[in-house]
Amino acid sequence: MSTNETALTAYIARIAEIETLVDALAEFVEDHGGVDPDDINWSHVGTVTEARNRLAEVAGFLGLHIEWEPADVAAEL
Repeated sequence: MSTNETALTAYIARIAEIETLVDALAEFVEDHGGVDPDDINWSHVGTVTEARNRLAEVAGFLGLHIEWEPADVAAEL
């Protein structure tokens, strides 16, 4: 197997792993993190904020430029 074929095999395997991670994240989001809305507290907000920040960092690393309007939570307090 040539070096390029080996790299391609490894690349495809890593893409499949990323797909598995993305699918798990989608399930997490669809289930609202598995937290009952009546149980939400600021700890949960901190956790999902950190997750959002890390995912945004990964997206940037991959060269993705995702635009979104950050929620103005303070305006709702």
